[in-house]
Order: sequence, then C-alpha cells, then structure tokens
Amino acid sequence: MATNAPKNTTITSTTPVGVPNLPGAPAPLVLPARPEPVALHAANSALIVVDMQNAYASIGGYVDSAGFDISGAQGTIANIARTIEASRAAGILVVFLQNGWDAGYVEAGGPGSPNWYKSNALKTMRKKPELQGKFLAKGGWDYELIDAMLPQAGDIVISKTRYSGFFNSTLDSTLRARGIRNLVFTGIATNVCVESTLRDAFHLEYFSVMLEDATHELGGAAIQEATVYNVETFFGWVSTVEDFCRTVVPELLAPASTPERGAEGDRSRKTFMPKQAIIPPGTTTPIAPFVPGIMADGIVYVSGTLPFDKDNNVVHVGDATLQTRHVLETIKSVISTAGGTMDDVTFNMIMIKDWADYAKVNAVYAEYFPGVKPARYCIQCGLVKPEALVEIASIAHVGEP
Repeated sequence: MATNAPKNTTITSTTPVGVPNLPGAPAPLVLPARPEPVALHAANSALIVVDMQNAYASIGGYVDSAGFDISGAQGTIANIARTIEASRAAGILVVFLQNGWDAGYVEAGGPGSPNWYKSNALKTMRKKPELQGKFLAKGGWDYELIDAMLPQAGDIVISKTRYSGFFNSTLDSTLRARGIRNLVFTGIATNVCVESTLRDAFHLEYFSVMLEDATHELGGAAIQEATVYNVETFFGWVSTVEDFCRTVVPELLAPASTPERGAEGDRSRKTFMPKQAIIPPGTTTPIAPFVPGIMADGIVYVSGTLPFDKDNNVVHVGDATLQTRHVLETIKSVISTAGGTMDDVTFNMIMIKDWADYAKVNAVYAEYFPGVKPARYCIQCGLVKPEALVEIASIAHVGEP
C-alpha cells in the first residue's frame, strides 16, 4: 500500500544510547546528539583528533598545493581547540592521529597498492617532480601537527599510513588497554580520514560521535552533508562543539567571577582558548613577522592592512578610493576565513597618509559598514610604503568564547 511518508529519513529517539551502565556506577553524562542522545563517562571516552597537520590545514601544505579549498579550515581549528581544552579539563583522553609515510615512501605502498594511485599527495608529487619528498613525509613540515594544536602531557599521538586510523596502527590496542568504548571525532577531512576511521570504529564495536562543526570536508558543502547523513543514519551519532563542551565541562562556559576589591593577587579567571592564526587562502608571506589575523576566544584581530598585492607591492598607486576598497576586501577575507562577516567588526583603526583623502576613504568605508557602525579612530601619519595612502586594522567578534 502506497504512503506519502518521506523517504531517506533517519529514525530518531530521545532515549539515550551507549555502553550499558554497570550496577553502582555513577550516572553517565548525556551528550545531545542525532539521531538520539549518547550516554558516556569521561573515563571510557576519547577525543580523536584526525590529521590536524600542516598538510591538511595550512597554506602551502599538501591539500592546498593539490588544489583543494581549505578556506574553512581555520574556523574548524578554533572549534577543535575548544574540544581539546574541554576534554583535558574533563579527564577525557585526547588522541591525535598523524597521517603520513617514511621519507622514502615505502609505507605508501608503491605501484602495487591502490593508495599509490588514489593518494592525491602522491599524485601531486608525481605531477610536479619539484615537490617530490615534500608531502606527508615523516620529519618534514607537512607531516607535523599544526602549531595551534600541539599535544600535551597525557595526550597520545598515533601515526597511520592510510585513511583509517585503525588500519595497521596501534589505535585499537591503545584504546582497549585503557577501557575506551566511546570516541568523539574531530578533524580533517570529514569525508576521507574522519569517516574512514569512524566506520572502522563502528565495526570494532565503538560508540562514535562526530562533532559536525569540528570537522572539515574536501570537496564542498554537499560532501560534508553526505558524511553527516552517513554517520547519523548508519555508523554513529552527530553532535556539536557547543553541546559537547556544555556536557563534559559546563563550568568552562560559565562567566568568570569578579575578584573582590583590594584582594592582592586574587584574580578569578575564565579559561581562554589558545590563539589561532587566521590566514586566507592564497596569502603570501608578509614583509614583517606577523600574520594577517589572530583569533582568540571568538575575537578576530586583523593586522594593519595595506593595499598590497600577493607580491607585497602597492596597488592602485595614487587612487585612495581603490586602495581603500582593496584594503577592506583583504580584511573581509581574513574575517570570512575565521567564520565571520563584516557585520561582526566592532572596532577599526584607520591610518591615512594625506587628510585630503579622508572623504574618499569614508565613502568606501560606508559601503562595507551600512548598518550599525563599528567604533573607530582615524589618524594622519606616514605609512610603511610611500605609495600607500591608507592602512586599516580591525577587531571583529565572530563567536562566543
């Protein structure tokens, strides 16, 4: 009998699932998730951080060099950092997976292995011989974990040579020796190494949760959606960074208490997230020791931005209108990389070489801030390059700490 029931839907429930609680054991934490909540204990859970290496998350790394879009990776880094901090505070084991091979690429498999033909790192190096030995070789920059996500005492790092962290590695034995039954997945790429490892975890009887806003795909938004559907319908559960942090360490999200007046050295502090470098795709090395932007606790600090091209040459010489537009577009790309918009800008510092250009700068500026205007100050001064007529630095609040 035909019905009008929707097709391809996931069956949901409000009853928590998970490893049965032993008699006399404390009540488990209940993590909001789809298609149903997951009950877990800190002691039998691990956070799996998949392949947060320069290869996958840094400009100039393998993925960027192979032509994939990694512009969303910076926002993902900040979210993963939140989950790592929350896990450590809750006593949840943090496990970093690190993908790559020996310097001679013997572990990559050779021409007799499908990996030889499907690995985009290997294919890119064969296509561009000048890159040979650069990608995912142990001991190289590409293989290293990113600076913003270095292991601490008590964390575990496990190397792997294929997409799945369980294949030919010590991951399974490491987890079982510690009584781990629940895995929380973050990292890159959602549809490749994250999904491959999570699928194997399902077959090995682990309860797996993927934090959808702490993973980043290779291939576009539709690819992310497909993996989310696969996980919540067939292989595990899907949750968010906010729900995870609120479940395992709600006190980290509580407002900081105010110290009493006059109490010397008695400062109650909230826990701050580590700062993250914000580098838009295609950005070249700055001419001084700084990065385009830094994000800390949901606030993006954009460096003083000049009208430079990719080779650090001044563009639109003599035209204050076009230089201002170029500067604001550059600032917009930094904030967008961090997951924000120009509406999130709360403060700007404007430096103008010649006060005669003030009206031109303001006319373009107004286009980028049509609503509630950010606070700002503006001064006339000399700039680092004589041809530059304007420089702007910004602060944007793109998310809650």
